[in-house]
Amino acid sequence: MRIGVIRRQLPLILAVVWIAALCGVRSVLAGPPSGNQDFILGGTYPSIQNPVEQQSAKTNDECRVDPTGCVYNPTGCMWDIDDQGQGGAFGRLAAGVSTSHSWCMEADWTWRLVGVNVGASRSDLVVTVSYQPQGFSVQLSPRPGTAYTYDYTGCVIGPYYNQGDPQLTAVPESAGGVALQTVVTVTVTNPSARTARDTFADIQLGGSDATRKAAFCRGGTEDIPLAFGGAVWRTGL
Repeated sequence: MRIGVIRRQLPLILAVVWIAALCGVRSVLAGPPSGNQDFILGGTYPSIQNPVEQQSAKTNDECRVDPTGCVYNPTGCMWDIDDQGQGGAFGRLAAGVSTSHSWCMEADWTWRLVGVNVGASRSDLVVTVSYQPQGFSVQLSPRPGTAYTYDYTGCVIGPYYNQGDPQLTAVPESAGGVALQTVVTVTVTNPSARTARDTFADIQLGGSDATRKAAFCRGGTEDIPLAFGGAVWRTGL
């Protein structure tokens, strides 16, 4: 069943307030703060735009005048090519503890990037990005960091489907849109017997533009297609 109907767009200011409350503005802009809070991944409601540009027969301005032939997003999940989401956390990740957060998207023939940057003092954390119902999952590897001892950074771009793919089904109350609702989950696990202190996470979801690629994609492989679970993916790990 598709996630509940949400018709109101949420202003960008809510995302700014969320980051300030969860991580502290200084943690995002000036590096790691001090503190003893637990590392618990969280996220904002996505920024949703209407109409759904890539599935509408008219421009956004034309749709405002006459909505005929325009597809609208009633789902509360990211769908339009410009929709965005974000998440993060800062704090200590106790031994044996796992934390995760999920976002939903309406997958179609739009490339959508999920970028993850986790900074930690330990090299044995397990950081994964997984997608359902496709069953696609990747694990980010640690590398020597700057602000943190180790950085787990990478991107996943997808899932991508061709127009007319039978896996894309009608989205109720969208005025003719088709998609496959997909849930992406980022998980950070500390499998060790020691606490990972001062652990930081920045997660961004949106279009696969050059700025996001430069910030998150590693390995130089993000433009190589990979078929899995009936969809096409690209990864920069």
